[in-house]
Amino acid sequence: MNQFDLNILKTTRKNILELLDQCTYEQVCKIPEGFSNSILWNFCHTAIVQQLLMYGLAEKEMLIEKEIIDLFRKGQSGQETISEKAYNDLKAQFLSFADKLNDDYADIAKREFKIYPTSYNITLH
Repeated sequence: MNQFDLNILKTTRKNILELLDQCTYEQVCKIPEGFSNSILWNFCHTAIVQQLLMYGLAEKEMLIEKEIIDLFRKGQSGQETISEKAYNDLKAQFLSFADKLNDDYADIAKREFKIYPTSYNITLH
């Protein structure tokens, strides 16, 4: 992973956190009319997908608890929630996941990845 990629990831995550900080926990948990999931669900999904794609496909231990990963992975209803404390803990860790990925990238890149076809018809190797 080059420094440019890490900067994009960290900047995006900082922007997400700034937007989340403008909302109450109740607001992020609400599913707006006409939508199938909440801001909370989308935030958690963003956090866990990086873990699943980079750590999970490389068969490396993930940094988020399995219970949270199972709630917010692709295919869930979109109505799942976590406690306010768990939400705040995940927000507090969100940026550090990017730094940890940067630290782990050399090891991850050496591993054999499980092939994964995405819902966008892109196959990850």
